Amino acid sequence: MIRRWVGPLNPSRFLKTDLFEEAGNGDRLMFDLLPQATAIGMDVAPSIVRRASTREPGADCRFLVCDVRQLALASGSLDLVLSTSTLDHFDCVEDVRKALNELVRVLRPGGMLIVTLDNPLNPIYSVLRMVCRTRMAPFKLGVTLSARDLSSELMRMGLDVEDASLLIHNPRLLSTLVFLVLRRLLGRYADRPIACLLAVFAAAGRLPTRRYTACFNAVCARKLAVPSACVES
Repeated sequence: MIRRWVGPLNPSRFLKTDLFEEAGNGDRLMFDLLPQATAIGMDVAPSIVRRASTREPGADCRFLVCDVRQLALASGSLDLVLSTSTLDHFDCVEDVRKALNELVRVLRPGGMLIVTLDNPLNPIYSVLRMVCRTRMAPFKLGVTLSARDLSSELMRMGLDVEDASLLIHNPRLLSTLVFLVLRRLLGRYADRPIACLLAVFAAAGRLPTRRYTACFNAVCARKLAVPSACVES
């Protein structure tokens, strides 16, 4: 889905927020999505940034340690911002709004913003939030927004919402455990069996219950050259 949205854009510079996966946990989206573009990766954790920066030494990449609510980037400097499950780690919706405003700020007029957040309609989401309050969890799960609320926030910030989708229809607790076991047993060779399992789970995305089985909401929006409130004929 993300590749389809990005396909026609042909950006020269893009930002990927949250480098947990790129640090060695399976996903190579920052490195593989747009190899012809300059990629900027950011994360709030120095250790994550350090590991991600050593994974693809020959790539045209920059790495930043910063808070997504206060990006160390110039306004209007990026063609694409890809924020994958980054803003759903905050404790309050106001922090989500601050982060969204920052992502919009660094995007050039006409640039594309893709945001994914935890799906609050998935009944497992509440269970995961409780689990993530313990020290057993490798990450924190915070507040999130529905696709409708996220779209409304982006439109208020002057973006045109082009599409929305539901992603990853796997039983998250079980599949995460299976993926971790595969990663422990197979190391880098676990990528292929994990991808095959995800393809099987994706079949749930064609069922009427997909809005409740999806792990994530995804919204694709474009920054207007002129804010809609200012456009008059």
